Amino acid sequence: MADLLQYYGFDFCREILEFYDFARKFCVFWRRVELKILSCRRVRLRV
Repeated sequence: MADLLQYYGFDFCREILEFYDFARKFCVFWRRVELKILSCRRVRLRV
């Protein structure tokens, strides 16, 4: 039972780390998109 718990615990931790890595990449991507949207809005406001 302890072995099973350790195995699932390790697998679960790995999934969290993979998700965290994906989330970090997504945040970087989203910031770029957000900056593009903001710059587009500024251009529209000037016109």
